[in-house]
Amino acid sequence: MKPIVVYQSKMGSSKQYAEWIAEAISCPVIERSQLKEVDWQSSDLIIYVAGIYVGKILGFKELLKQLGDLSQKRLVLCMVGMTDLKRKDEFQKFFEQNVPEDLQKKVRSFNLRGNIIYSKLGFLDRTLLQMPKMQFKNKTLEEAGLDNYFIEHFGEDVYYIEKNAINKVVDYYNDLEMRAKGI
Repeated sequence: MKPIVVYQSKMGSSKQYAEWIAEAISCPVIERSQLKEVDWQSSDLIIYVAGIYVGKILGFKELLKQLGDLSQKRLVLCMVGMTDLKRKDEFQKFFEQNVPEDLQKKVRSFNLRGNIIYSKLGFLDRTLLQMPKMQFKNKTLEEAGLDNYFIEHFGEDVYYIEKNAINKVVDYYNDLEMRAKGI
């Protein structure tokens, strides 16, 4: 199996996860905007790591256009967001909204939690982040799918990234590798 890890990152969480995954499975890692056909043409597994911003997976549509025909490739999608990982229904919604229906059975997805560094956000991003807070104003934290820490520290830098979160992605890769070898 010949994997490649591709990422697109805004705050650095996706880049960090991508680098950890690539290191763990000993493969190249490349930022999506730098991806060239030669990088992925010989790969049979593409692991894409990107943040979720306002319900959209950063750069995913563009990646699919770049890759074209995926019939001979496996695609793993690692969605990095602030949503509590216990809220699998929210991640499933992001998946269904972003992955074309004809690819949904072919794409294996994983949910990872990222950092948010308010001090690095521009005006537009800060404004967009205010919208969900306003929506959830009259809801309990559980109804909103948010945790106490996120609400209490809204507007501050929040760090959720953990190296061991990649273990499930690495385990999936190792399983594919063993099956490819007939083990």
